[in-house]
Amino acid sequence: MSKAALTIDANTILLLDLSGYIFRAYHAIAPLTTSKGFPTNAIFGVTNMLEKLLGQYPDANIVAVKDAPGPSWRNAVYPAYKANRPPAPEDLKQQFEKISAMVEALGLPSVMLEGHEADDLIAGLAIYYSGQGKRVAMLSADKDLLQLIEPNIVMWDPMRNTLYDRERTLEKWGVPPERIPDLFALMGDSSDNVPGVPGIGPKRGSELIAQYGDLDQLLANLESLPKQKWAQNLRAHVEDARLSYRLVRLPRELPAEISAENLQRRRPNPSALRPLFLELEFHSQFERLSHLFDESTTAAEPKPSASKLQDSKFVTILADADLQQRLTTSPLAFDTETTSLQPRRAQLVGFSGAAAVGEGWYVPLAHKAGPNAHADIVLPMLRAWAEDPKFEKWGQNLKYDTAVLKTAGIELRGIGGDSMLASYLLNPDGRSHGLDALAERELGHQTIKFSDVADMGDFRLTDVAAATAYAAEDAVVAQALCERLHQRLRDESLWDVYTTIELPLVPVLASMEWWGIRVDAAILADLKVELQDRITKIEAELMRTFKRAINLQSPKQIGEMLFDELKLPTKGVRKTKTGAWSTDVEVLENLQDEHPVVRDILEHRSLSKLLQTYVVALTEAILPETGRIHPSFQQAVAATGRLSCNDPNLQNIPIRDHWGHRIRSAFVPADGFSFIGADYSQIELRILAHVTGDPGLCGAFARGEDIHARTAAEMLEVDLAAVTPEHRRIAKTINFGLMYGMGAQRLAKSVGIGQAEAKSYIERYFARFSSVRDYKEKTIALAREQGYVATMFGRKRWVPDITGDNKQLQLSAERIAINAPIQGAAADIMKLAMIAVHHALNRDCPEARILLQVHDELLIEAPTSQAAGVQRVVIDCMQAAANLAVPLLVESAIGATWDSAH
Repeated sequence: MSKAALTIDANTILLLDLSGYIFRAYHAIAPLTTSKGFPTNAIFGVTNMLEKLLGQYPDANIVAVKDAPGPSWRNAVYPAYKANRPPAPEDLKQQFEKISAMVEALGLPSVMLEGHEADDLIAGLAIYYSGQGKRVAMLSADKDLLQLIEPNIVMWDPMRNTLYDRERTLEKWGVPPERIPDLFALMGDSSDNVPGVPGIGPKRGSELIAQYGDLDQLLANLESLPKQKWAQNLRAHVEDARLSYRLVRLPRELPAEISAENLQRRRPNPSALRPLFLELEFHSQFERLSHLFDESTTAAEPKPSASKLQDSKFVTILADADLQQRLTTSPLAFDTETTSLQPRRAQLVGFSGAAAVGEGWYVPLAHKAGPNAHADIVLPMLRAWAEDPKFEKWGQNLKYDTAVLKTAGIELRGIGGDSMLASYLLNPDGRSHGLDALAERELGHQTIKFSDVADMGDFRLTDVAAATAYAAEDAVVAQALCERLHQRLRDESLWDVYTTIELPLVPVLASMEWWGIRVDAAILADLKVELQDRITKIEAELMRTFKRAINLQSPKQIGEMLFDELKLPTKGVRKTKTGAWSTDVEVLENLQDEHPVVRDILEHRSLSKLLQTYVVALTEAILPETGRIHPSFQQAVAATGRLSCNDPNLQNIPIRDHWGHRIRSAFVPADGFSFIGADYSQIELRILAHVTGDPGLCGAFARGEDIHARTAAEMLEVDLAAVTPEHRRIAKTINFGLMYGMGAQRLAKSVGIGQAEAKSYIERYFARFSSVRDYKEKTIALAREQGYVATMFGRKRWVPDITGDNKQLQLSAERIAINAPIQGAAADIMKLAMIAVHHALNRDCPEARILLQVHDELLIEAPTSQAAGVQRVVIDCMQAAANLAVPLLVESAIGATWDSAH
């Protein structure tokens, strides 16, 4: 079968076998109900299928075809037709009407005729449209429809992405489409109770049709058949074969009651779709479906047209009074234009604003070409506006603008909208939340490309007229995006997460990036020498062993050395696409006991990475003007809600080995200051205890016990004092692993035990902590029902693959569904803690500041004389960030380096 997407053009008709998909969805998805008990699993599956279909082909004419209730004309021909099928389950019958209403609200024409099955009508419509010169795609998994395939007609199953044309039909069944009825008449169909001929299956049937041409010719030559059992059956069941042919052959004419000309797709009706989905408790589907259409889809959330944005008016502001008047507008979307992406190096060149779609303005301050406003007057006006929280500010990635304004001596307050963060919350798995991508995706607008400005790298060299168009448009687009996305956030119940977590965090991160963290370059230089010396010694030792130089950066040479020269075992070692032996870390770790040289190679790789990725990169990242590294903390990258760090990444510095400690020791506070490190203790396990309410977990945390030792004791049914370090290690792996969907195979590999033993450990864990098992099952069921999971604070993670046909993607979606509410809540708590600490320090100790956030840890810099007091403030804020059913514990230390404060 061909796995391919269907090619659709304006001349294509899609005939959807709606009844077939309803039954498939019902049986594929576990029972789901609304809070009032109404069944929804079939509706949910069909909704997901239509969402995907309409997203791929938003302009295609789709006709939904349904089975009529009651018997069909085939029952008059053969009363036993489908007699073996039980009636549709009651909980499925209840969903038929809602599905029909949804299809109607989506504007899809539908057709049904008493006494006819869906494939009868699909057949008549396909032949009709093909005769009108249209291309037809039958969207179904019904094999009977294969008989209709011709040059202008194909069959496609969008759920499996499987396409059938003439060649694929012949490949699958051994006969061309026009001979499918002959073959199926011989085979019969037990699901429809079509008798066929006993003993003749697809292989023999296709051989017979190929030999004799069709069923009639075969039946006319019965005497020539061999004296075998199947041939005897055929001679005895001639009438059954003819009856079966009549049952499986689809009519080629459209019934007179059906008018194909009237089956035209209409515009969707959101006023009908919204209350239906609210009733069904499909909280995200309305928004996702409405997004597939133009602004006519929802009057409550008009989509700014591309032409309106394209016709935007941009003006240059030079008059002080004009600017003053515009700065009284609230909310106001704005953007800054600067000379650098590094805020500490950025000079404020200009400032743009927009208060309505299509109207933008720009204030030039430091251009070398064209007139500029009076900076000595404008900057105080900007400061008064920016620092007054009653004026609501919107923008795109306002973290950068906040830091830029701070460099100019302005503190931004009153952030009320950030289109990047709004998009991220609505689509945390999305690849891009940049302004250009959002403008095109959300507004249908192509932004002005100003590559000449980027190439010059200095905005001051741009003439004012060009800068006005470029800069003002950014503000206009940000304004339109915020206006649109804010409504969606409210509809998705994400407004609180947006306004209490993500937006308040912006100034915190901007402050962290602006301050940066001091690094002792001399320590890094000494470390570089040590690492390089050890790397050189390893290379020299290997040269003595092999009597030649070996490039340890070449996996090919290493593979030849290990497997061709040393003859190390290759069992389980794969080869790369080039044919070379794989020498990745897992392979080398499995071989390290086979020969001492393997340990040398592993050490060489580790030290080389430390040298280049950390020591050299950190040295190069020090900003000469400050003597500090100013990393970037990203809010809109990790789908879990966690912050990520880059330029450079300080979250991946090793913390458990000698060299990692040495690297962290190079991070030092300013003179007269100390570091305070504060780390949440086992926060994700504590959240797991909270959301599951498991008595064992909650009790252990309440008593202040070692949770991993307690888990081991419960699993092994021994006293806490009898738990060995090995038992604790396994329990720790299980405690963390089960939050991420770890199974027996992975557990066995992680802790070095047999799979049967690992399975036994997991079974005992769930027997002792049954509430954790219940949480997993309930969470997966809820994710299937509503299509997403949420943290205790309301952050959402959509898991559409959880109801898909791809088993691997489905299992991955289940793991995400289990983990996201836990890891996402940990991220939410950390962000709330950062906001609280930032405000508390500004109030009580303005000289102290948060510098880093790494996983569950905060690093604060404070005057040494105030360090103990700041430490108490930080601990109190972090522990009060959430009200859990178990204590939220913070471990803290004060030190003269990052390492000693950890």
